[in-house]
Amino acid sequence: MSSWEESFRKGVIAFRTSEYEKALKSFDEAIENGGRRYNVYDSRAAVLEKLGKFRQALRDSRKAIELAPEMRHGYARSARLFLQLEKYDVALDMIRLALERVHNHHPARRLELETLQSTISNARDEDILRKAPKTPYFSKLPVELISEVFLYATEMASTFPVVAGMVCSHWRTVSLSMPSLWQSVTLSHMNPVKKFALWWERSRHRITDLRVRHTISMLQLRDALKVCGPSFFSSLKSVRCEVDVIHLTSPLLSFPNVQTLDLEHIHLSLKKHQLEILSPIGPLVPLDRMSSARSLILDYVLVDWSIVAPRLSSLRILIIRTGQEGNPTTDHLRALLVANPHLEKLVLETGSAMEVGSFRGDERIVLSNLTHLELLGPMNARVLVAQLSLPLLERFAISQCLSPADQVMDAFEPAPMALAELTMHTCSFSAARLAPFLQTLSRITKLEITHSASLVDSVVDVVSGSQQVDGQTRLNCPLLKHVDFSHCTNLNGGPIVRLVKPRLAETPEATSTSSQTSVPVKIEAIHLDGCVRIDPTVPEWLRARVRTVSCQFHMSNKKARRIRQ
Repeated sequence: MSSWEESFRKGVIAFRTSEYEKALKSFDEAIENGGRRYNVYDSRAAVLEKLGKFRQALRDSRKAIELAPEMRHGYARSARLFLQLEKYDVALDMIRLALERVHNHHPARRLELETLQSTISNARDEDILRKAPKTPYFSKLPVELISEVFLYATEMASTFPVVAGMVCSHWRTVSLSMPSLWQSVTLSHMNPVKKFALWWERSRHRITDLRVRHTISMLQLRDALKVCGPSFFSSLKSVRCEVDVIHLTSPLLSFPNVQTLDLEHIHLSLKKHQLEILSPIGPLVPLDRMSSARSLILDYVLVDWSIVAPRLSSLRILIIRTGQEGNPTTDHLRALLVANPHLEKLVLETGSAMEVGSFRGDERIVLSNLTHLELLGPMNARVLVAQLSLPLLERFAISQCLSPADQVMDAFEPAPMALAELTMHTCSFSAARLAPFLQTLSRITKLEITHSASLVDSVVDVVSGSQQVDGQTRLNCPLLKHVDFSHCTNLNGGPIVRLVKPRLAETPEATSTSSQTSVPVKIEAIHLDGCVRIDPTVPEWLRARVRTVSCQFHMSNKKARRIRQ
């Protein structure tokens, strides 16, 4: 027996006893001593496979095929190794070649190879499924629901359709298939003509909302509007403009059918320092007929109220913010309120003293749908409130008013029983006169009294107090959740503790022995920024019992420390 045969024999014995390192050494010696036979290379490939050295084993399998291409051994070994390396297609080719070299009188060997072939096929199918792109859960939602989500996102940002198209092909397909996503366009100095043409095409020639940024020039706006032609005005329902109104109206007036424009929402906004001359609000508000506008927002835009007021009768939202000029007169304000009895939101914010005189007539103006009223700036809010009837008012805010806040509240008739949010900013008041009004607010959930030098302690004690109702004791403002007394310099910590403590009961059983008719809700948020008289231990006590506490103290080093939970 030659030396290589002896080494080969020792290697086979070591392999059968699972001594793979010893077997590998013996097969190496056999090959070095001249044993370059296909069975020697195939045997060493088997050892390397057991040791996990698949690529080295594959080289020996290829050598075995070169030495004996008519034998099945090299092909079968290569198939097993390619399976380990996850090269499934090549493994199937190798097993096919191995089967071609098995004679029919060896059914056991054929069955073994066919079993290996089936294993490789199953592994390939599993790999295809594993690597196949998974359908996102969002894509499985009904198209109608996806459309609603996209429409909501577009209301928040008019560029959302473009962003959605960059997420994936499915989002892009949905975005392009919904013309309603492209009906709102924002124009600025960045390629306004190209952008408007794209939106005009994808909206199927139906732009309903036009937003004009302050950076665009009059010529750019005119060229952009020329893309659509006269048909643009039949669909346009909303305009939001940040430039001088004349920059918008001048290009519009160049179209012969601009008189057909009938807007539902008008928002004109300028910076305070841009207030100069009266803005020509036509054709945004038609001068020859009544407007269909349901929302009118004017931010520091000067208009001729004698022209505008008589044309508005369908408003639901009216917001007027003025600087040193532009306040509507008493007559114009009365005309607006009388002509728009279905108002739901009214905001008047003035930068200069606004004279509010008594309206003509003894009867109050009934605004039965008004739920939101803000009177901000130096004006005689008491006179205005005294001339209105607001049975469904839910949110009321006053700031820097010329009248004491308690007189403003006394002017309500009847009292706003549905009031849920009350804000008084930089207002003076008499706590004793304000107390009866606060005791009637059984539905209030949010109370803000900020930047006040009045005796806020007494107000807080009223809110935290109780009263007799039908012979039973009931806490005032039982639904109160959010309070803000920031920058009330006379506020102490004791009233705050007395406000929070009675509302800590979490279940009706906790007060089953009490005479209260219902358990008040817990305070969820309390803001005490700038309340310098509050003891530092009070915020620590509050943080253990209230979800959100904000209190800013001024330290000796003139730095502020903010305590939040």
